[in-house]
Amino acid sequence: MGDEFNEIVVKVGSYRPNVDYRQSKKFQGVKLTRLETNEGANSRNDRGINYSLYKRPENRGYFVLVEAWSCWEGESNHDDLFAVATDQELVEKYSALANEAGIDSPEDLDAE
Repeated sequence: MGDEFNEIVVKVGSYRPNVDYRQSKKFQGVKLTRLETNEGANSRNDRGINYSLYKRPENRGYFVLVEAWSCWEGESNHDDLFAVATDQELVEKYSALANEAGIDSPEDLDAE
């Protein structure tokens, strides 16, 4: 496929302005896509979740970085990293992100 895998460093954990409890996580991968969502109260775009999809080498699946953020004072932001083993699992758990990356479920391909 020609993917060039590099060392990726992401931070996971909670943080607020002036307080950062996140820890760095390193892995080999290539970033496939990013999906940004806004979930603001009254459509003010003051909260959201951003998803980044990374492919792991040697057919070992994917990592999904989930960044939940808020612009509200006193609310923490939280970043998590999740391992996803297969295309099917990616489609089931993160369908919009899989769609953004052009990844179909093997079951969907069999139905065609």
